[in-house]
Amino acid sequence: MKTKLFTLLFLCSFLVAGAQVDIGKVAAGSQGASIGNLIGQLGKGIVPSSFADGWSKVKDTWFKDIGNITDVAGAKKSITSLVDNLKPSALTDAFNKNKSEWMKKLNGAAGLGDIGNSLKGLAGGLKPSAMTSDFTADKSAWEGALSAIK
Repeated sequence: MKTKLFTLLFLCSFLVAGAQVDIGKVAAGSQGASIGNLIGQLGKGIVPSSFADGWSKVKDTWFKDIGNITDVAGAKKSITSLVDNLKPSALTDAFNKNKSEWMKKLNGAAGLGDIGNSLKGLAGGLKPSAMTSDFTADKSAWEGALSAIK
């Protein structure tokens, strides 16, 4: 009986470990927790109607380019393009009011950790109606993946 119980507990531990890996994949995507991947998850997590008309002209290139982001300069450029293409109505009043200060912090980012903090600020400045339900459901895991990037 003890052997069966031990075996059952042992097998359950693998199931729990497997579930934890899957949660990590949701946060980091199948390509791993690169900064470009996490920026892309935010971009995909914004409903299309939250973007200005010009986004349709640049979005394909933007999504293609985010896969190549490995440094602060590339991340700043990508995030700036994303923000510049958002309708003001997609952002909270508080974010709109402090947008120029937020942009200064983004442009002054010295490391990927600073970029992660800027992304968290942007995600927090989006109105709930501007975000997809999938992104909203996975937002805390996404934020956790951002926190892991240094």
